[in-house]
Amino acid sequence: TQYVTFQSASDGGVLDPVSGTITWEIGTLAPGANGSVTFSVTVNDAVEDGTVIKNVGYLDSAETSEVGSNEVRTTVLAPDLKFAKSGPTVAPQGSVITYVLTYENVGGAQATGVAIQDTVPASTSYVGGSLAIDTGAGWVALTDASDSDQGAYVAPALVIAPGSSPGTLAVGETGRVRFSVRIADGLPPDLQIWNWALLDRDLGVPRGSNLVVTRISDVKITKAAEQTEIAPAGVISYSVTYENVSETIAQTETYVLDPIPDFTSLIPGTVYGGDLVEYSWDNGVSWSATLPVTPVTHIRWYDALVPAGGRATVGFAVRAGVVNVV
Repeated sequence: TQYVTFQSASDGGVLDPVSGTITWEIGTLAPGANGSVTFSVTVNDAVEDGTVIKNVGYLDSAETSEVGSNEVRTTVLAPDLKFAKSGPTVAPQGSVITYVLTYENVGGAQATGVAIQDTVPASTSYVGGSLAIDTGAGWVALTDASDSDQGAYVAPALVIAPGSSPGTLAVGETGRVRFSVRIADGLPPDLQIWNWALLDRDLGVPRGSNLVVTRISDVKITKAAEQTEIAPAGVISYSVTYENVSETIAQTETYVLDPIPDFTSLIPGTVYGGDLVEYSWDNGVSWSATLPVTPVTHIRWYDALVPAGGRATVGFAVRAGVVNVV
């Protein structure tokens, strides 16, 4: 009863709703006699793809002990929709940002009645005409009106019927949806814009995408390591890229700060980038442009000017297996 709902039973079979057992009173069974009984169930909505439904029958009489039948196994083939959203982590106020929704049916049956709804987040406004869909042959623009195509902007939300056949996703079918919003002006720095979408289908439970958080800032910073695995005493080379994402405002007097990772030590001569490099040996309390004799705990780069749309990269290397002790 966890996965199915009883419908009917032949020959007077009676369902016990508490135990979920169907009982047939057959009466006397003559030597050599045989027969069969049947019952029907309906698989419940939202049973997951790949679920195995198991069933065993039992026979008992006054002259014999209870005996069981073979186990019958039925595998459920159902849609299984994967749904994800992407967008920028940082954006300046007044700019246009684009969200991309990705969907895929990884289940064993087609999904019908599929619909996506995405509400335009607070502190933004929808960019008219930006809605588009890619069902496998490239991006196709959709109108904002509630007409014959697959999408519409019904303020404050966008509604899309995804799929090569609108609203239906075949087994293995995948696609994308995108749209843009404009961030309002006059927002405070570090304000966060949150956005997620909902996907629904026939006989399913509505599911949300992941949450995309965009921080309002004119500066974006990312870090990367050249090595993902090293041997003991191996070298890790780090790069830090900072970017002025504003299209109109230059950033001045910019500092980039990076601690030396635990269980490593800075390799002299590997630090690069910036107009000025300084080192700290006491966790950022004191700084010097001269490499100290004691282990370095932090590096700081100074950049006098990062123009609008500009970006730069700084970096350093460390050797693993040495613990910084201050």
